[in-house]
Amino acid sequence: MAAATKLALSLKGTGIVFVGSRGADIKGPSRRGAGVYAWDTRHLSSYEVRPTAGSLRLRSAEILPDGALLRYSLDRLQIARRIRVENSIEDQWSIENAGPGDATFEADIAVDADFRDLFEVRRRKRITKGHREPAAANGHRLLFRYTAVDGVKQSTELLAPVDAWQTGDGPARGRVAVRVAPGDRRSIEIDIRVHSSLPSPVIADRDWDAWQRTSTKFASDSPDLDAWIARSSLDLFMLSDQTPDGFFPSAGIPWFVAPFGRDSIMTALMALPLRRDLAPAVLRKLSDNQGTRDVPERDEEPGRIPHEIRQGEIVRTGGAFGTPYYGTVDAPPLFVWLAAEAARWMPERDLIGDFEPNIRAALEWMEKRGDLDGDLFIEFERKRPTGITNQVWKDSGDSYLNAKGKRPEGPMAAVEVQAYAIEAMRSLAEVV
Repeated sequence: MAAATKLALSLKGTGIVFVGSRGADIKGPSRRGAGVYAWDTRHLSSYEVRPTAGSLRLRSAEILPDGALLRYSLDRLQIARRIRVENSIEDQWSIENAGPGDATFEADIAVDADFRDLFEVRRRKRITKGHREPAAANGHRLLFRYTAVDGVKQSTELLAPVDAWQTGDGPARGRVAVRVAPGDRRSIEIDIRVHSSLPSPVIADRDWDAWQRTSTKFASDSPDLDAWIARSSLDLFMLSDQTPDGFFPSAGIPWFVAPFGRDSIMTALMALPLRRDLAPAVLRKLSDNQGTRDVPERDEEPGRIPHEIRQGEIVRTGGAFGTPYYGTVDAPPLFVWLAAEAARWMPERDLIGDFEPNIRAALEWMEKRGDLDGDLFIEFERKRPTGITNQVWKDSGDSYLNAKGKRPEGPMAAVEVQAYAIEAMRSLAEVV
């Protein structure tokens, strides 16, 4: 997904996310989440390219399938900045001299990496921290390295045509410069690569052209509607990652670039007319992580579908909710509903047969574990004090209040969850 607003430029590639200002700067550790992220870790906390004389004036920002194109002016220079985000980040600057004489573009690069867990960036306190090594420079190459408390190693590598990197306290710094003749154009390229000893969550780069060829074609007599559908398809492409079973959609940038039960299921369900291959990917990922035992610390129960699956240091070492975390009661009926609807849209595939054990387990959870007091309604009640309180779509802590402004005690049944359960069983009965 990508967005250009006054607040941020958000770009997602294959397993990597770039979040900066509207002008694509990452101005130090930010509560708004600016940074480069991978594996639920902030791999760059600062990244700025600043001219040594004058200021860049942002003229436009255009979102593209693999990143963004920004245009600036600086005195006589016209600058096109192409940021490509896939499994790495390419930051390409094209500098054109529109004046009568030679001109020099000179800029300082400031970059730093704090390797903070995504939950820590969101202001969750982390009890333990790993070891961050001092930045290491070798020619044009700059390397930041970090070892987490559980031994996982992560690094960020930056390549830029600087004379030399200056490292020490604070961000590392380097200077780039090009001389541009009148009417000529010169370029500068900065590459950002992220590494981890964790496995990659995706298998391959995405192909926008292939996505367009294999998506359902829509046409209407309304240019606005056609443009809206085209942009929606682009946003869905940006949010999705390639898996062996198809494209899997994440929930949002930057905090929710991860498998989410409810969000991923609803996205796949609503996208069936456009992309049928999201549904098998979502069903496979969630069934592979379906609950099999009772683990109150993660709200896990046999048959329960995960709420979210994370890779960061905090959840790996027992903090936050753990991973996978199962604190949602709407994902099991939504899982069954998606399986039934996908089977209807893809009769050539035996999806019900492929996922029959998982469907049966989800149905059993709905009937026995989800109904906490035997009244035939699915209710929610967290198993640990630090878990999600309201385990449904409206999961903020103050979304369910009584007339006195207090949260009711005891199990609660959300009306939409009952509707999901009815539709799941009705749809399943029609395809089996």
